Amino acid sequence: MAKRSVLARLDEVVDAFCLRTRYFKEKLTRGRARMFAMQHRLNTRQRNSVLKLKVATNCPDWDTRIEIIKACSQEVIADHEHGGGRAHWEILEDLGTRIGLKRGEIRAATPIPTTQLAWSAWEGLMANRHWLEGIVANTCAERANVPGYGTGIMKKHGWFGLERARWGSCSNSPRTISNSSSSTRKPTSSIPTRAGARSSASPGSCTWKTRWSMRARRTSRCGSCT
Repeated sequence: MAKRSVLARLDEVVDAFCLRTRYFKEKLTRGRARMFAMQHRLNTRQRNSVLKLKVATNCPDWDTRIEIIKACSQEVIADHEHGGGRAHWEILEDLGTRIGLKRGEIRAATPIPTTQLAWSAWEGLMANRHWLEGIVANTCAERANVPGYGTGIMKKHGWFGLERARWGSCSNSPRTISNSSSSTRKPTSSIPTRAGARSSASPGSCTWKTRWSMRARRTSRCGSCT
């Protein structure tokens, strides 16, 4: 039996995740939106100031290491390319205020048990495994932003295309999600793509290109692709 590529397997796993996860199919209530803003802000800071940097530390390829650090800097320091100079966690703070959260309330939030559990799982994949496995861990949580997974709006526009539509009903503006954290850099397109295929509109900068591994050559780096 011919071996499948890493991306083929990753696409299969991500598509299955998008199809079975209730969150993507249920109405976005204000309570869920509040939880998303507070917990995703914490997650963006933790993944990009701690977890992804562990992958960079383990990576032997200098250019790839620098790309990881650059992507993390947009998440936690400033994104001048897509975020108007704001870090992505700051954009999430602004997003939370659009649905009535106080900034102090957002900043006082602590990780709930499931967020802590997720961080522990990521730690195991990103700190103590081969660096190529770490890059997959960098990528897989974000890959749903690429069109082609799940069904309906999500399949056509990616996860944050779905969130933009849902958040419009929870905020004062239908454009609330347009510059939300991590979505600012995600490859989205109005062109539907099947799972297993990259959108033709995906930015070229959204793929790893490293001489170390053909299997890693086209692994997306967004997500930092949070």
